[in-house]
Amino acid sequence: MGKFKNLCKIVNKHHFNRLLNLLEDPAVAASIVYGGSLDEENLFIEPTIVLDPRVDAAIMEEEIFGPYLPIITLDDIHESIEFINSREKPLTIYAFTKDESLKKQILAETSSGSVTFSDAFVLNACDNLPFGGLADLARGLMRLAMGRFLDAEIEYTKKICRFVQDIYIEMTLLAPNMDNKSEMKKKMEIKMQSVMKIENACFSFHIRASEYIPLLGHKNPRYP
Repeated sequence: MGKFKNLCKIVNKHHFNRLLNLLEDPAVAASIVYGGSLDEENLFIEPTIVLDPRVDAAIMEEEIFGPYLPIITLDDIHESIEFINSREKPLTIYAFTKDESLKKQILAETSSGSVTFSDAFVLNACDNLPFGGLADLARGLMRLAMGRFLDAEIEYTKKICRFVQDIYIEMTLLAPNMDNKSEMKKKMEIKMQSVMKIENACFSFHIRASEYIPLLGHKNPRYP
């Protein structure tokens, strides 16, 4: 095992192959400046730094959940705000700066689930703080549910689907009572749309309503 003896292995073959595919994109492979070694038999991947990959590469579009760090260089730090706003809303922003005016600009001109300055762990130290994004949650949950389904982990898939149902029910109860102009109302409406996408995707993927998840309009006393 050599260089991998102090590393954690990737959880299973499915996720190893998913991460491998991200790195095998020729434009990404050409941008590796550190790491990149693999042990496919034992499911190890060396921590890997990728410098200035194409911004439309999958490694820049998907949640990685693996030992990869893509880095995008900019001529001016203020360009980072434009870059952030050109893409999907981030789950969180970690900004390392002592520039108070830049901090205020980040808070005023970006939108994310949370913002932390000059720290990467303090947010996780307090379990009473909320943690979540503002954007469409459909893609992540859909990928998780479908991946588990393909791996024949049906019980886990059912739990995800029940979780989706509960989110929809709670949001349906809360959203109508909110101020139409509030940021939270906008956030809730986006997430409601996401939940509906997930439900429909699950059904179209043959996760049957009668077994796993009530669809919208299904005659279920718990459903609004």
